Amino acid sequence: MLCIAVTIGAGWLILRPSSTRALPPLPLQPLPFIGNLHQLRGNNGVKESLAWHQRCGPLLTLKPGRRTVILIGDRDIANALLSKRGRIYSSRPHLTMALDVMSKGDHTVFLPYGPKWKAHSRLHVAFIGHRVVKHYRRIQELESLKMLQELLAGVDAVEAFPRFQTSLINTLAFGAPVTTMRSTQMREVQELSKAFIDASATGSWWVDSFPALRCLPSWLAPWKRFGEQIHAKFVRITGTSIAAARNTQSWNWVKYTDRLKGIGPITDHELCFVFGSLYQAGVDIVTLYLQSFLVAWITHPGPVLIAQRELDRVVGPARLPSFSDVAKLTYCEAFVKEVLRWRPLASWAMPHCLTEEDTFMGYRFPKGTMFIANQYAMDMDRETWEDPECFRPERWLNHPSRNPASFGFGRRMCPGSHLVMESLSIIIPRMLWALTMKGHARGERGEEVDSNLCNFRQEGPVLIPPSFEPEIWIRDEHRQRVLDLTMEATEKDVDVLLRRIGKEFNP
Repeated sequence: MLCIAVTIGAGWLILRPSSTRALPPLPLQPLPFIGNLHQLRGNNGVKESLAWHQRCGPLLTLKPGRRTVILIGDRDIANALLSKRGRIYSSRPHLTMALDVMSKGDHTVFLPYGPKWKAHSRLHVAFIGHRVVKHYRRIQELESLKMLQELLAGVDAVEAFPRFQTSLINTLAFGAPVTTMRSTQMREVQELSKAFIDASATGSWWVDSFPALRCLPSWLAPWKRFGEQIHAKFVRITGTSIAAARNTQSWNWVKYTDRLKGIGPITDHELCFVFGSLYQAGVDIVTLYLQSFLVAWITHPGPVLIAQRELDRVVGPARLPSFSDVAKLTYCEAFVKEVLRWRPLASWAMPHCLTEEDTFMGYRFPKGTMFIANQYAMDMDRETWEDPECFRPERWLNHPSRNPASFGFGRRMCPGSHLVMESLSIIIPRMLWALTMKGHARGERGEEVDSNLCNFRQEGPVLIPPSFEPEIWIRDEHRQRVLDLTMEATEKDVDVLLRRIGKEFNP
């Protein structure tokens, strides 16, 4: 009887008249009951969405279930709404699975705009704001050296890349560097991160589109049991790391949080998800962009040679690039930006939710409307970019102040953007300085593929680069000696490095 009642209730909610006369055009015809959910579940429409904008304009309406989604395909419009009108465009749609079940109301990424999110955001600024990330450069340089040695020793890039950024985040957060991603704990951390990323995709869980399903008991809702398991495992793993961090001798984010003033009370449960959001904002993004960088390297050798010539001219063969060189490596900086533009990681950004009715361009948007920045459409816009499908770093040299749409807009921009760019700006030039590489990208069935977008696999809201096993070797023996000597001379005791950071934070 309960099932029948829920179904009838959900059906009534779905079939109530819903005016779309004042909304932008629909590129897809919605079906009764489910709207466009079958076309969007897991963001399956992402790769087709550029054509929708070309056909229907910069603003589109989608209807997953009862929700109304406005897809934004123009950077200026995204800034006008999500940034300049941020007071009413900075909340999130309520995602029952990710927020209520998997994080018990505490995951920073999914929080509505309000006091709790603001407290979490102040912590993010304290940890990884643009003024503080420079203090972490010694650890980033150490981890980049380790990663170069791993790649030259034959460690697979799919393990070396996440270890690089995971070790950075784990060292800063808990005072515990990571030596391998093959441990049980690290495998579980990656699985948990994927579960939250998948839960953020439009239509991933039916309950997010049909809220009436929330009243189902657990024995009729296996998604509840799955979410509870994710929550329990996440809190167990992260809570253990937080407790251990408080007992270390050196500085770390956990101990720094305990001494911070003006943040407000933060429970350990909240802290678990603050650090979880930092992991997703740092590790996953850097890992996938480094994989896209390798695809670009193998399929576009011309820009690689230009970048290596710049490194040879500015840095020379006698030392590795350092952060002090970044401002002088203009082509390498353009190379990094082009990686971000050419293959955006999250082609659709996390949705924003309108908290008050608003009007724009003659359209009326009701309170509760979702807005999604179509980052892929923006970065592939032919009016903005000449030959957008081509990997062409020099396009940035004439527009040094322009940036890709990779990190979102407004108050809900990716909190890890500054740390991500710091990591990419050191590891990519160091790889180009030290390494030679060749190989072939492989599809899901092992077939050789090119770098076309169709060979990037869609997983939830994320585009996954094709996998491959490149051959990697040092550019010359002299650089190997320089790499070895640099590693010998580098401080490797993270407690020493963290104590230095602590003194810089608390002089």
